[in-house]
Amino acid sequence: MPRNRLRIFLTLLFFSVLLMALQNRYSVVRPFGFLAYPLNLVNEAYVFAVTGVGDTFEKYAMSEERLIELRRELRSARLQQQRFKELQLENERLRGILELRDEVGGYVTTARVVSLGPGRWANAYVIDKGSDDNVEKDMVAITEKGLLGKVQEVAGSYSVVLLIDDSRFSAAVRLQDSRARAVLSGAGFNRCAIKYVEADTKVASGETAVTSGLDGLFPPGIPAATVTKVSTPEGALFHRIKAAPLVDTGKVEEVIIIKR
Repeated sequence: MPRNRLRIFLTLLFFSVLLMALQNRYSVVRPFGFLAYPLNLVNEAYVFAVTGVGDTFEKYAMSEERLIELRRELRSARLQQQRFKELQLENERLRGILELRDEVGGYVTTARVVSLGPGRWANAYVIDKGSDDNVEKDMVAITEKGLLGKVQEVAGSYSVVLLIDDSRFSAAVRLQDSRARAVLSGAGFNRCAIKYVEADTKVASGETAVTSGLDGLFPPGIPAATVTKVSTPEGALFHRIKAAPLVDTGKVEEVIIIKR
């Protein structure tokens, strides 16, 4: 047993002297130096992973910001496209109105519809021209398609136009084909009735009624309505004639005001 201890002691002493000699000759000896390379690899892999994840999140954040920006630009482009379309449609309507203005007599002004009629004027429009623009009560409102109505009330900067399909509206008309005289009345909801056409007068669907001028209010020759249905009760003196205004009263945006 003492010999084993002596052998171990001498072995440790030998390695101690050997290490001291190596340190003196080759500077510092690092007994765990063989671990440096794999540890460096691990460290580099960690740094790469952390940097890569950071770059990915940064790129993702930038992509989200770019996506939001592109969506904003798309909404703006669509809005501009809609505005351009509205301007194009308005230009076409105004071109038609200008042509009509040059054709009809008694032109007073062109007005824009700003709202529906107030209170008791259910089937009416408020327009942005009034007595300041020489508009007067009972003047006639038309569009490029035909008769719209008549001016019912006038203020300084606006007027109320009673529409052709209002039950209080009436105008003296003449059927273009049969030349029969009649009265056109509003029946509501973009409908009219043509009254007092004698039962022995031939009237067909599709025939147009134009103002006759016999009422002293509307100038003659303005297209007003188209016959949609004709019925004659047995023994009746007059036809029952339904008609549709040539102007769709629910889609008017600009009007021309004329006087007789």
